[in-house]
Amino acid sequence: MAAVALGSALGVIGIGAMSPILADTAPVVVAQSASNEESAVEFIDLIFADQYDAAMDYLHPLLRSDGEESMIERAQEFETQIGEFQEQQGVETVDNVVLVEAVFGETSDTIVVIFDEDGLITGVDFPIEP
Repeated sequence: MAAVALGSALGVIGIGAMSPILADTAPVVVAQSASNEESAVEFIDLIFADQYDAAMDYLHPLLRSDGEESMIERAQEFETQIGEFQEQQGVETVDNVVLVEAVFGETSDTIVVIFDEDGLITGVDFPIEP
């Protein structure tokens, strides 16, 4: 599977997890002891606290080099549409996917964070429709 950026119409930013390009890219591991859930929670907190440089450390290098401006724009657009980030209410993990339930303004929504086998983020879905 080739590296791909998923459709922005879906609010998804990501790369193909099985890309041959990834085999030649040395990942930067944020904290080997951190679980995917902990990393997802910290990443979401950093993005919505406008601490983008620190948040980018959680991303796979291909997504990081490709996605900083896009990731910032998606997070800002999401907040504009659904309301200002208030808090996280829950986390659920299914395989390498972490679902983070968060409160925005007067509503809540789920942000989907996808991890590779090294614990780096390879995709984030900020749902478009509130």
